[in-house]
Amino acid sequence: PEQINLLRAIAQLVATAIHSAKLDASQRETQRLEQQVKMAADVQKRMLPRELPQIPPFQIAARYAPTFELSGDFYDVLDLGGHVGVAVADVAGKGVASSMLMASLGSSLRAYASNVYDIDQIVSRINAQLTRDTLASEFATLFFGVVDPKTRRFTYCNAGHEPPLLLRDGR
Repeated sequence: PEQINLLRAIAQLVATAIHSAKLDASQRETQRLEQQVKMAADVQKRMLPRELPQIPPFQIAARYAPTFELSGDFYDVLDLGGHVGVAVADVAGKGVASSMLMASLGSSLRAYASNVYDIDQIVSRINAQLTRDTLASEFATLFFGVVDPKTRRFTYCNAGHEPPLLLRDGR
């Protein structure tokens, strides 16, 4: 009986040590994943403009406040050689998948807008790329417009995003 009790005590200690080791490994894995999410969030924030161009007579401002560390929210203001491109996009969902899709959308927009003049063509190319690379349940909305500061003409394409709001003379 003493040996059985001793064996039970040793088994309980070993079981406790194994459980503790599993918890430690799980905690290290959680910390590693949290670090990767922070790094991804940092990359995502760097994809947003650091400074917004000030182009008289316009006042350009933006505020970015994601719900989670990683999200599918995106905006950009592009210098298009005398014209200014303005983009606002939202990828469905939150987290890693939507932030990756947002990064793809943002990169595509910058690449196409720097080489293609026609706004419809830019948005059409982005749409073709996204539909090729995503699942049916994944989607993004995009508002992209180009303003000519000299004529104040604003041409845009709204691909499922909230309608724009025009403020003129405080109204």
